[in-house]
Amino acid sequence: MRSPRAWRERIRDILDAVAAIKAFTQGIAFDAFRYDANTMRAVELDFIIVDYFRMLKSELNGIEYNKSAHRRSLVELTGRTEGSVERKHQNISAVLRELLPN
Repeated sequence: MRSPRAWRERIRDILDAVAAIKAFTQGIAFDAFRYDANTMRAVELDFIIVDYFRMLKSELNGIEYNKSAHRRSLVELTGRTEGSVERKHQNISAVLRELLPN
């Protein structure tokens, strides 16, 4: 079983990867993929995934956060329903349970 410190380091690595992707895509015009439904869906999912790991990072560091507020922000940002966002978060949790040791 990994120590809490090891988990924090893994989460930091993931967030660093997300930051690298963000830096890579910075400056790309939104119009370049606005009308590409697959790209827009991928961007929406990226927002949801990043938000999930931000909440997880807060939880691992003992920092309070409001999951409902996070979900509402994602609803506003993506146009998805609250139920859709919650199911995506649940799916991420399920994948992590499968991938990570007990």
